[in-house]
Amino acid sequence: MWDDIINDEIFIGHTPEDLTQEIRTNTWLISMISEERANTSSEVLLAFFQAVIDNRIEQVRHSEANHGMWFYVWHDQQASQLRFSLISDFHAKLPFDANITSTNLETIIEEYLNFPDHFPSSALDIHDYDPEKQRAEEADTPPPFVLPVFSVQLL
Repeated sequence: MWDDIINDEIFIGHTPEDLTQEIRTNTWLISMISEERANTSSEVLLAFFQAVIDNRIEQVRHSEANHGMWFYVWHDQQASQLRFSLISDFHAKLPFDANITSTNLETIIEEYLNFPDHFPSSALDIHDYDPEKQRAEEADTPPPFVLPVFSVQLL
């Protein structure tokens, strides 16, 4: 499953200016409908990510790069996807505008597999819409968004 991702060729940047190309080339995603998530074990995804990491280590080892890379995984809740990427380790931080917190891969996988569908039928009922309540909720300052991310340095 997902063999094409496991064996995908990566781009290794030579300077910090290559970050955009690294992100474009080295970002992948997994998207499953709720039935697929229910029938997929965390062990299957852990084994998949280990195969991806092993492949990326080999590609970095056999490259002409004189630096390592950061491999990182996060759950994109809005898109209901597991996303993962690879950038050179000379970048000062992972390329997120949000605050991030470090977590383990198992936690991200479990959150993804158990995340509820975005649009249960009750959420689509426009008869419950109350504009005054919506304005009051929007006036409250939301807590800062913190994105849990698993990362590991390769080489």
